[in-house]
Amino acid sequence: NCQSSYAGSSCQYSDATTCSGHGTAQSDGSCNCQTGYSGSNCAALINYSCRSMQMYGVATGSGKYTTTYGEVYCDMSTMGGGWTLMGTIAGNGANYWNKAPGASNDYWTSSATLSSLSSLSNRFNDYKSGSWVNMPLLPGKTEVLFVRNWNSAVAETHHLDKSCAIPSSKTRFTQLFQNANEMDNLQTNGCLRAKITRVSTSTCSGVAYCGSSHSSSLGGSSTNGFCWMGGDDVSNTFKGRLVWNQSGYTSSCTDAGHLGGLGVYENGSGQYSNADITGTNWLNGQDYSKISVSLFVREHATSCSDLNSLGRNVGSGTYKIDPNSNGSFQDASCF
Repeated sequence: NCQSSYAGSSCQYSDATTCSGHGTAQSDGSCNCQTGYSGSNCAALINYSCRSMQMYGVATGSGKYTTTYGEVYCDMSTMGGGWTLMGTIAGNGANYWNKAPGASNDYWTSSATLSSLSSLSNRFNDYKSGSWVNMPLLPGKTEVLFVRNWNSAVAETHHLDKSCAIPSSKTRFTQLFQNANEMDNLQTNGCLRAKITRVSTSTCSGVAYCGSSHSSSLGGSSTNGFCWMGGDDVSNTFKGRLVWNQSGYTSSCTDAGHLGGLGVYENGSGQYSNADITGTNWLNGQDYSKISVSLFVREHATSCSDLNSLGRNVGSGTYKIDPNSNGSFQDASCF
């Protein structure tokens, strides 16, 4: 008989070596993997994100799932699915999101999480997942969904393309909100602004900046792209997060002519009102207590190197990758 954690006719298989320390070795050399790991030698960490769980077939429908970084909501239907909810900024909350960068209670940049997904409806309220802080990103290979919600339902969805959505120096979501000047320089001198594409639209005629009927709405014909941090440093010192700008201004994320944004934190501005979502800078004319914005990400691990950057491979073995960034997952031998 073999000692504990060993198996095989001559006890040649071990949990530590044969199964990478993440499974139980069997007498035929196969492994029974622990929850969260997969592959012939249990080397593949599969619950890293909604995308990784989708790749291994352990998450299919939209809903709550548990990942390495805690409980998240996964959107498994929009544009092929695999989207991890990072967080939601709500207009009916305690104004967590209009703090200046670096402030001790700034949820954009702090390590603190916010609320929980005790019910699926909670995802429309103020929420910040552990993934916001800890989940690695792949610059140039990470897409973002910007989702506007109305009265606890999705109203309008926008897609930020992976080429410009995440600057190359940023490997965590929280890093996108730490320094306005740095982000302005990165987005001006690198990818100027992430391209905005409407995925779905709502009807809200007569309301400023809302819906496909308004040219100044997010992704409208009068806009030129999206900035993580920005505003108008020229006329009214507006500064906030999640900003889109007017098409006539192309040199900077802080040109005059901003069209919308969240979390205004410059209290010398006429647009500052100590609220996360306000009429002076966001969807003027609506009931702001019914508005929230959710941010989802989806990464494309196209190689073994990408898996290593994500911390998803824990040893040599066979892993799933997305070589063409289109959801056609394939096995790859990584060493």
